[in-house]
Amino acid sequence: MLLHIKAQTWKFQPIIFHVYPFNITIDGKFPSITTVCDLNTKVNPMIFREEDRKTVRECLLEWHCHEIVISQPKLNDGYELKGYGTIKSNDSGGLYLDFICLESNKRIDFKSPVPEDSLDKNQCVEMRATTINGAVISSSGLRIEASFQQMLKEDPKLYRLGLSKIEIFEDYDPVTSHNAYLHLEFNEKVRIPFNKSNTTESSLGTKSLAWNQAVIEHEGFEINLINHDNFTEVYAKGEGLNLPDLRDVLIFYLGFSSGLFIQPYFEYYGDSSGCKTIINSIDIKKVRKSIPSPISDLVYDENNKSLSHFHYELLKNILEVSKKNPNYFESIYSQWTRVWHSFLSPEFSVPMLTISMAVEGILNDIFIPVIDSLARDESFEKEKERIKSIVSSIDGVSSEHLETIQIFVGKWGNTHAKKALHYLSERNIIEALQLKCWEKLRNSSAHPKLLKQDEARVRKNYERTVVCLGLFYRLALNVFSYKGAQYSYKKLKDGKLVIYEYVNLLH
Repeated sequence: MLLHIKAQTWKFQPIIFHVYPFNITIDGKFPSITTVCDLNTKVNPMIFREEDRKTVRECLLEWHCHEIVISQPKLNDGYELKGYGTIKSNDSGGLYLDFICLESNKRIDFKSPVPEDSLDKNQCVEMRATTINGAVISSSGLRIEASFQQMLKEDPKLYRLGLSKIEIFEDYDPVTSHNAYLHLEFNEKVRIPFNKSNTTESSLGTKSLAWNQAVIEHEGFEINLINHDNFTEVYAKGEGLNLPDLRDVLIFYLGFSSGLFIQPYFEYYGDSSGCKTIINSIDIKKVRKSIPSPISDLVYDENNKSLSHFHYELLKNILEVSKKNPNYFESIYSQWTRVWHSFLSPEFSVPMLTISMAVEGILNDIFIPVIDSLARDESFEKEKERIKSIVSSIDGVSSEHLETIQIFVGKWGNTHAKKALHYLSERNIIEALQLKCWEKLRNSSAHPKLLKQDEARVRKNYERTVVCLGLFYRLALNVFSYKGAQYSYKKLKDGKLVIYEYVNLLH
């Protein structure tokens, strides 16, 4: 049964990113790191207040370090370089280190970067730096390359080294509190329902009101999401929180529901074991670019009643799935990330193939094992074993050939992606149109032919991709037990929101 509802809708335009400008302001002051943490932390010279985070946000970071050690601590004969330098951020959002090497235990060969094998964890290059105001900063995964001229010169030498992230650990006094705190910031305006308004008063006496904050409570902890003019803050506070897992869930929830790729430039973690700040390199080219999202932030029923509680329940359900079935969460998160990045390609065949493969990936990781157990035919399985036994006793055939035949018989009746989609269609979890479009898109994108891309074919590719994107979202939302409104994605520029009857297959 389909329930059609009133909602704010938007149009899908293939391979075109949309930027949604907002003019939202908030009042006064929200909790800073120092007010959030009740761990009796000492005042660290590097603690990040609003003006410091603004410097990072605007790519104006510049920290002078009077002492830097770059080394390979897991190797007995690894490199060790000592000197000083400056940690900066460039216009693209990346972090880097201008390092003046005063002394090193070995000369770096211009033919062999350090590490030689970046996938070997034992060769990992780490940095430990001390700023001029006493803060200690660490980073790992560095790569050192020298030119021929640098190799011939004596120290001091200048190296410019990219940094994926930097970490700052703060001094603290352990206390009995079990509260944990998480604070994230990123350059996006997320599209979620807001349930709290804020006012701003200017120096000229004018005031403005905006609904730009969401407060969500779940199992004894609270999450605050605040949309500012150019960035979003996320706070989480509660007891017994696994902060890294919660961080991943929040980033996925906000990105998935908004169609955005969330890149936190700032992360703060605080619990009874200590406090840590992380500054990340980001790719500014991916900021404020979006793909079609699965759900809307503003949905009302026929009585004009808000259905925003379903949006918040999605977050809570994702949290539950990440705890009970972390492989489900990881599969959907990784597949969605691939789908998002595929839309960056100027060639539309890339999202065509990626979306069709993402559907197959979720089926293989999540649905097919469950379908196999639900649809298992014991009599058929016994017959397969009987045939395999007969095959094994055939004389005059090599053991390798007999084994190949037995493996082939063992695969009889296995659930492949198309068969799984047929099963889900029969259970009304997906629709026959989605199955048909996926099959055609999967074949045409995986086995392309050198055919003229006329207007009719291009339109057909767009339409099938839209439907398959909707199929991907239907599967993902079913895993997360979502019962609210979602975009139907049955045709191009389809802005219809529909509530589908939830079918519990996995839980």
